[in-house]
Amino acid sequence: MSIVGRRWISSGKCGVWIARRIAGERSYGTEGRPTVTGGRPTMTEGRPTVTGGRPTVTEGCPTVTEGRPTVTEGRPTVKGGSLSCVGRRMLLAWVAAASTAVAAVACGQLVGIGNDPPQGPIAPSPEAAAEGGFTYGQGACAACVATNCDAEMTACAGTPSCSGLESCMSGCNGDATCRATCGAQDGLGNDGATPGFEACLASHCETQCGLTCGGLAAVFPAATATACAACISAPDVCKAATTCATSSTCQAALRCQFSAPTIDVWQTCPVLAEDAGAAPIFAAQSAPIVGSCSDQCSWGTDWSCVGNVHWPGATLGPLEIDELVYSNLDQAPIGGAIVKLCNTLDFACGTSITQQTTDDAGNARLLRGTIQTQVGLYLDVSSAAITPVLEFVAFPINQSRLASSSPTVPPGYLTQLDAFGATVDLTLGAIAVAAVDCRLAPAPRVQFSLVEAPPSTQVFYFSGSTVSTTATVTDRSGGALFVNVPVDSWLTLLAKPQALDGGVSGTTQIFARDGGESQVYFPPTP
Repeated sequence: MSIVGRRWISSGKCGVWIARRIAGERSYGTEGRPTVTGGRPTMTEGRPTVTGGRPTVTEGCPTVTEGRPTVTEGRPTVKGGSLSCVGRRMLLAWVAAASTAVAAVACGQLVGIGNDPPQGPIAPSPEAAAEGGFTYGQGACAACVATNCDAEMTACAGTPSCSGLESCMSGCNGDATCRATCGAQDGLGNDGATPGFEACLASHCETQCGLTCGGLAAVFPAATATACAACISAPDVCKAATTCATSSTCQAALRCQFSAPTIDVWQTCPVLAEDAGAAPIFAAQSAPIVGSCSDQCSWGTDWSCVGNVHWPGATLGPLEIDELVYSNLDQAPIGGAIVKLCNTLDFACGTSITQQTTDDAGNARLLRGTIQTQVGLYLDVSSAAITPVLEFVAFPINQSRLASSSPTVPPGYLTQLDAFGATVDLTLGAIAVAAVDCRLAPAPRVQFSLVEAPPSTQVFYFSGSTVSTTATVTDRSGGALFVNVPVDSWLTLLAKPQALDGGVSGTTQIFARDGGESQVYFPPTP
């Protein structure tokens, strides 16, 4: 269940890209990897849409602009292959569902950096707006803002989240690290006033207020903001970044998505269609982040939220999950697959909460009614044509909808890992896992461990488009595969980014089933 797209419910796309890597296929875009521009796909109202009976595949893997899938008309549109390829499958198929084109502008979401979950524009209070509010900057900057951005400044003054952030940044004189530090302390301004005010600054007062390429680097981690700003200042990158910075629409989508604490919340953020000016945003996100400035802007390596992650509670209200099941080998939809929504206390899913059978396009919609008590959820996907999949949700589903997808492989396919030194025992289980950082970007240089793993359990990481026999940490896909894991008992999975010097970014519990593949998308945890 690649909860990508409008609800990543599991990291399910793991199986997908893992399968291709085992086979050694170059189906991941450039140099055997998924082409992820910016880092996350976007969606428009929740459910995977398969054009012509199957997702469109570009060189074997989805080309995800911005790194996330998009959902059109209630279903994710899968462009460029299995969404699991996003960010090396943006986590395996989680993304798939909601994934595919990231028109949403946002590269990532800072988890737990001080912003409340997206909740739509916050109207300024009439009293504060009427009073005018505060002054921004000094000297020429203050004069420029007063002349060109009076209305935006008045609106900001009446919106606490905006006035708090901008009052802090007012004394920064454009310094990227100072501005980013304010964002970490006061939130990124996910409201109805900050995007307009920041766009006005970038449009009219960039030089006077010392903003580099519209000041967009301020939404990235303070630790690398100066290096990020310097990298973004390269002519081609600067042009794209400035285009986004000067657009209040782009600013709003970016700040909402970077503020979202979990993927399902992220899926509620504004999404920009190409005919609504998304093209400039694609460029702005891809160039400075996943392109030439990914390292400088800490793309995939932002661990600043660790120790301060806060997730919203799970919804007890009605829940809709839209699932797409397809083959990871040729992206053909899998019709006739049984998809069950299950309680994690029921390892065998003997009594499902609800279940549906996929149609010829590989789609199934599961509806859960209102419940009285929160329960853990996972998807059980089975068919005679596939290796059974269990997709786990590593965080509470707070929203009312979740779009997901499951890339699958034929029965027994994992035994091809034997060519890489494994001795796969199909009476045991497998776990496909993908790590993301605080902005939910695929995380390189992360090591996974299973606390209860016996000596027979093996873990494989990847290098480019193939399985590595020597790698001990993730590459930019953030993914790894465990084989020969114990079944029908809880397993504790740990993620340890090298940047934390042995520290743990997340802990989650899942279980495996004999002959099957469990999939989990693994963000930093509280």
